[in-house]
Parts: sequence; C-alpha cells; structure tokens
Amino acid sequence: PLFRSKCSQTIFDTSNIVRSLPYKAVSATVDKSFSGVTVDGKKYIKAGTLVAGNGGSIFDDRTKTVVENKTAPEGIVLYDVDLTIDNTVSVLYAGEVYKDKVNGGSVDSTVTKALPLVKFISKK
Repeated sequence: PLFRSKCSQTIFDTSNIVRSLPYKAVSATVDKSFSGVTVDGKKYIKAGTLVAGNGGSIFDDRTKTVVENKTAPEGIVLYDVDLTIDNTVSVLYAGEVYKDKVNGGSVDSTVTKALPLVKFISKK
C-alpha cells in the first residue's frame, strides 16, 4: 500500500487545480528526460504542467511516458509529484480547472483546442 506522511508539505502553490467534480484522469509515467523543477535536491513535476506522450499518444499506447508539451498537450498533471520518490502522475483530460493554476497561468487557444474536454475557468 502507498504510504503518506502525516506531515505533508506544500512545495508549490498549485494544489487543487480542479474547480469542480467530476473530472477524468489517467495515470502515466513521467519520462526520465523530463527536467522538472528542483527544490532541495529533489526533482518535481508541478500540478498544472501540460503533458503529452513522448513519441505517441498516452491514450493510444498506455506504455508511453509523458513529457511537458505546451503546444499539443494531452492533459494536465493533477498533483505535484516528487519524482525522486515516484514517477507516476495523474493526467487530467476532462473537467473544469482553474486557468491560473495551469501552465503558470498561460492558457492560449492552442491549449484549449488541444484539450476540448477541459474547461478553463477564471477565478473571480
């Protein structure tokens, strides 16, 4: 079983990118080539990172790993993941998300066209 520490720490302020339920996500493995964000010697992939399969769609071939892809994303990383511990991520592909929590707040028409099942909502 997976173990979660009682004293969790927020590394980035990207928690809760989802605006409302329900949403749909699939699990994927982060490609070893992904540079990530290093904090205190650990490599992370941040929630809100746009990803796609490396060399093919993760939906056509479930063995494909994901890399960051800001031009033709297949989904959005749902939670911050410490890649030094685990390289499995949840990739959201349908639902409502906060626009400012995705891709550093930069969501253009390329992204919205690539993710037709995702609604990007601005906070009030």
